[in-house]
Amino acid sequence: TGNTIGILAALGCVCLIFLWVSMDSNLSKSFEERNSQLLADYAKLVSKLSLYLGAGLSFRTAIFRIVKNADKNRFYAKELEIAVHELENGIAEHNVIDNFARRCHLPCYIKLSVLLNQNMKKGNSTMLSQLKEEANKAFEDRKMLARRYGEEAGTKLLFPMILMLAVVMV
Repeated sequence: TGNTIGILAALGCVCLIFLWVSMDSNLSKSFEERNSQLLADYAKLVSKLSLYLGAGLSFRTAIFRIVKNADKNRFYAKELEIAVHELENGIAEHNVIDNFARRCHLPCYIKLSVLLNQNMKKGNSTMLSQLKEEANKAFEDRKMLARRYGEEAGTKLLFPMILMLAVVMV
């Protein structure tokens, strides 16, 4: 019985290690999925923001409209919803923008927050042109991201195509 208890303890430790590694890989996979979804939705967010601000809406109203019309299953919409709750609780707009960029934790969102905060504090009249320029750049980045995903899909399909070729050859 002494050996079986030791074996069971060792087996339990091995199972716990496998469980920890599995949970860690699932967490990192979901984090990568979140980041890729945020990158894909960045162009849409910036273009909507520039459209609403160009139409004369305030930043607060533009954020409310974007959240109202956004797909609730997207990560950017969830983060903007948190920002709306912060605005409703009386947190200053520049703090809300900083918190949003910090939660997204991607360089493009941080750049957007710096752009918005600078223009809100200093009252820059070229904010709309800068936002439109950022929207164009984001759209180009999204096209490059789509190309990269297409190339990855082609690489993933290479092995099944080789297997099908082998079946045809036989």
